[in-house]
Amino acid sequence: MGILDGIVAWIAEQVMNGLDLITTSVLGALGCDMAVFLRYFPAAGTMYQIFVALAIGLILLNWVWQLFKNFGLAAGVEAEDPIRLSLRSLLFILLAYFSDDIIHMVLEIGGVPYLWIMDSQRYPENYETMSTEAALRAEKNACQLRSLLYASASVPKNEYLTQASEVHGIDIRYDNGILEISMLRLLPKKKARQSSLFLIDPLHAALGHYARDHPLPHFRECVVCISHIYDHAFPDWCLLDYDNLQQKQILDTIALYVMADDSGLLCDAYNTTELGNQDGTMVSIMEKNRFAGWLCDREKRLKSISDF
Repeated sequence: MGILDGIVAWIAEQVMNGLDLITTSVLGALGCDMAVFLRYFPAAGTMYQIFVALAIGLILLNWVWQLFKNFGLAAGVEAEDPIRLSLRSLLFILLAYFSDDIIHMVLEIGGVPYLWIMDSQRYPENYETMSTEAALRAEKNACQLRSLLYASASVPKNEYLTQASEVHGIDIRYDNGILEISMLRLLPKKKARQSSLFLIDPLHAALGHYARDHPLPHFRECVVCISHIYDHAFPDWCLLDYDNLQQKQILDTIALYVMADDSGLLCDAYNTTELGNQDGTMVSIMEKNRFAGWLCDREKRLKSISDF
């Protein structure tokens, strides 16, 4: 029985290896591109349209049926609130109608880690490129989802962006003549235009929300100190050069609320790199006569700071 068990185990192992090879080859050829999938399986496009039509039809049928049940309330029949029912039904109709776009976004985001898994031997050398690609795709898709939300839902744009600013960790404080704006992320790279849009809209909302409840200063001649905070657990090569970071649009946004002008004649800009418990950016704005004291106090509290 020992020899027979060994033969059966070997055959089962070879079958599993063959199935794994076939699966890997098929998935590797198809990837996460729906266009490639439809090229090999064109009937899937027609089936998708049929399924979407069926889904919208079933939602409409349930909507009408649930609304009809409201006529039986006097007889003790339970029924949902028609307004909430209508809003929920419209939301699911939109999700079904735009399901192709939603799946495309999901596949764009999930395609990068999928490539990591399918091409694990090249993972170390491709880590930086793939990580950047995944992050930029996620930010682009987040902007597209925002636009879809504005067009299809009843959530006010300003209300959503205020919530988004909280998720970004945007915090604004004004104390002792110094305005501090902190964000739990580093400023985007210059070439990543979509990345700047991803951050600027929530920053606008956060500044506007803060200005409604708190008096904001108005600086004419000032110093803007941008502190780039890096997680101390990361290696030194993760630190970016200042000229690779997009600061102008961030400063333009802040200047609309608290500065007369961000030109070099009125505004001095200083960059500093710090080590902290997590990545982030701190923008500090102050009158020029406060800068020396701010810098001296900051050097005492931080692990590292650049020399000016």
